[in-house]
Amino acid sequence: MEDRTLRILEFDKIIAMLAEKCVSRPGRDMALALKPENQKLLIDNALDETNEAVGFILRNGSSPMRMFLSVRDSVKRAQIGGMLSMRQLLDIASFIGVCRHVRNKLKSDEAEKSILDAMADLVYAPFELEQDIKDRIISEEEMDDHASAKLAAIRRKIRESESRVRDILESIIRSPKGRDYLQEAIITLREGRFVVPVKAEHKAQVPGLVHDVSSSGSTIFIEPMRAVELNNSIKTLRTEENLEIEQILIELSGQVGVVADGLVAAQETMDKLDFIFAKGQLALDMDGMRPDIIEGARLYLEAARHPLIRKDAVVPIDVWVGGDFDALIITGPNTGGKTVTLKTSGLFVLMAQSGLFLPAASGSTLPVYGSVYVDIGDEQSIEQSLSTFSSHMTNIVSIMQNAGAESLVLLDELGAGTDPVEGAALAIAILEELLDKGATVMATTHYSELKEYALTHQNVENAAMEFNVETLSPTYKLGIGIPGKSNAFEISRRLGLSADIIKKAREHIEEEGIRFEDVLSSAERNRVYAIRQREEAERMREDSRKLLERAENEYELIRRKEEVILEKAREEARKILEDARETSEAVIADLKDVRQNAGTIIDREIQAARDMLREAGKDVAPKLSRKKSNLKSSDIKPGDSVKLLDSGVAATVLSNPNAKGEVQVQAGIVKLTTAVSNLQLTDDKPEGTPKQSGPSRLRLEAAPIELDIRGQGSEEGILAVDMYLDNAYRSGLKQVQIIHGKGTGTLRNAVHQFLRKHPHVKSYRLGVYGEGETGVTVVEIK
Repeated sequence: MEDRTLRILEFDKIIAMLAEKCVSRPGRDMALALKPENQKLLIDNALDETNEAVGFILRNGSSPMRMFLSVRDSVKRAQIGGMLSMRQLLDIASFIGVCRHVRNKLKSDEAEKSILDAMADLVYAPFELEQDIKDRIISEEEMDDHASAKLAAIRRKIRESESRVRDILESIIRSPKGRDYLQEAIITLREGRFVVPVKAEHKAQVPGLVHDVSSSGSTIFIEPMRAVELNNSIKTLRTEENLEIEQILIELSGQVGVVADGLVAAQETMDKLDFIFAKGQLALDMDGMRPDIIEGARLYLEAARHPLIRKDAVVPIDVWVGGDFDALIITGPNTGGKTVTLKTSGLFVLMAQSGLFLPAASGSTLPVYGSVYVDIGDEQSIEQSLSTFSSHMTNIVSIMQNAGAESLVLLDELGAGTDPVEGAALAIAILEELLDKGATVMATTHYSELKEYALTHQNVENAAMEFNVETLSPTYKLGIGIPGKSNAFEISRRLGLSADIIKKAREHIEEEGIRFEDVLSSAERNRVYAIRQREEAERMREDSRKLLERAENEYELIRRKEEVILEKAREEARKILEDARETSEAVIADLKDVRQNAGTIIDREIQAARDMLREAGKDVAPKLSRKKSNLKSSDIKPGDSVKLLDSGVAATVLSNPNAKGEVQVQAGIVKLTTAVSNLQLTDDKPEGTPKQSGPSRLRLEAAPIELDIRGQGSEEGILAVDMYLDNAYRSGLKQVQIIHGKGTGTLRNAVHQFLRKHPHVKSYRLGVYGEGETGVTVVEIK
């Protein structure tokens, strides 16, 4: 397609809209480079892509795509042995995470699909590499202390040395002489070494190395001799630290290099998926439908709406050409929509052949055009001293030279700009030449000669843009089969022109011309009436169809939701019971191993563990069949003691139910929002309720040394950890383990955030080899 055609038909604006739907720069670049194809197989494949994307978004509520960067250059650098920066490695880890998310979303979609399935298989997402990078690099400027054992040891030595240096310098600051010699009682850094600010006049009283002088010269920054050796040690350690960080980056870069081919293929696939889902989102935003690409030359558009006209202002048009006739002559008033009809038809051809859906009714069909030629608008060239007529003829000459059997030619105001008689004759000759070449033509005109020509030639058809004489305004609706009537006399009469003048004007028109116009007027009235009757019948039929379809969809949706909810509830209940049994049996086994050294206290703890198993079974068993409580919003008020049915945890109500039937409750130190149907009123106070201190109130039940929360959500897991730590603290345990699993890291991060603020926690760390590594957090209890 010629660039001039794309520009005049405003295809570039559609492409800009498409690019805005992309979430990545590579996807936007692919969208901006989109051009129409002229092979049916390629067009059908592109439309299949869009169709699958539309179906996925409709089924899942949104596109699976998330913002991602291009990591192609970084991966290729690692592939040839280059060292990547922390920023580049973090970008790769982020890219892998998005790849994993997109692949999982596409694979979990149950609908039949082929293109997206095949592409999902190409999205390589090595989770181990992603996790290794995230575990060892905190930010683009900070490596984690535990990125390697050597780095941890070096940084521990640095902290120890810095602490000793500070002790030395603080002793100087706190001394009586120091207060006299120092400008300020502070410790600062110069060139990476710890120094103190000394008054210039007391420089001699503080022996050491001078590292800097203030701009006024009144302050000298001195490194006391007592601190020089330690500062030297710190500097050496810093060098070792940087070398170890570099070694870690080389190691991680090497891991990237090993899987470079897979990551490059994933990048290319992700770029294409971003582009495909942008096409799908654009189709939905336009209320677009897939056009049928057919063999032959018949273009048929039903309820076509130009995508650049506001939805609330655009008037749908029905237009067809090809098959029974290959040329369509459109007549009608100025600003009546003739040019918009040409542009809509041409733009829809470009969009369909680019794999885009069309804002039109389903059933619209288009052939594959090898080229589209346009002569639309006033393209008068001042520089070339060409008149409007000359400019149009220059374009038409070029079109006549290039148009062929697979061409669509759009001509606006054919033959205008010169003598009407000569212009009409020239327009007819141009039409005949284009038809002889096998081209499909759509042209607008005001000439009656072209209307008569279309009536007398089988391969040419008339069409008219409707005009409401009563309101003196166009309706922008196109009627095919009858030429438009000249409304000059009627419009003039309604605008107040004398009836005598109109009568004299009619006398200058031949009698045959008057009869011709009268026939057109009668035919137009009958056509408009028939169209309105058909539209009303279609509207009623469509309303009935939509009502039936909506009822069927809602019934199916309710049925599926009910099945999913019931199955999920049963599965969760079974898992809770299974986990409780495994945890309790593990505790019992551990206690039996140390029974000989623990005496009767261990016997009580074993019994307590067995009791916990029985209580868990009692708590979970009802969940296998329970759906919800019978409480109403009016039954609940702040201060009520309740039990959460989905977890069995006791809590206190904090707020009145809202309009959705939800209340805020507190379980321990955790606040959460839940439905009234998830609550059961109780007479017991929740475990988080403050109690009196003192030996007589202490609970003697022993807590297990570990808590397994794998498979739980963040909110549920935090609640379990809070209750467990409270029990462990009262039991006198000093160190416990929380098993959260490796997984995506979401549960682990939530637990760590909670531990930072917990009053019973002294410190915590990830497990080492033999303790479960990153799947376990070891907690020191105060």
